[in-house]
Amino acid sequence: MEMLQTLLEERFKLRLRHESRELSVYVLTVARGGAKLEENKDGADLEARNSGAGRESYRNFPMPIFASILAAHVDDAVVDKTGLTGSYDFKLEFTPEREGQGAKDGHEAAASPDGASLFTALREQLGLELGRKKIAVEILTVDHLEELSDN
Repeated sequence: MEMLQTLLEERFKLRLRHESRELSVYVLTVARGGAKLEENKDGADLEARNSGAGRESYRNFPMPIFASILAAHVDDAVVDKTGLTGSYDFKLEFTPEREGQGAKDGHEAAASPDGASLFTALREQLGLELGRKKIAVEILTVDHLEELSDN
């Protein structure tokens, strides 16, 4: 990574800086009553499986990585604030959002009548909650970038 960073800095005159901004994001927390997760004991490889719409299983998964997967489901950033430091084995079954009904506005979109929404499934099956909150988030800002020269 250091070699790539140096290359980008030299070839494109790339200058970056880290900064903290207060943004409205989804925050993953432990629900009242505690997490319903089984800690991985066998040290198996990290594994995620999707066996159809809304049927997912995870093996040896840490919460920060799970939060990044949840971000794809809600089309926004998800920050792990569970405080859970282990790796877990779990399954999650939910009804995915219908086409064109994202959760971007901070409200849970209506799930089809035959299943739980992602938000409900997280709470009931895993003992986790996903909610909107304004928090300070570290972001990377590009200060300068030049076009590649002809050489």
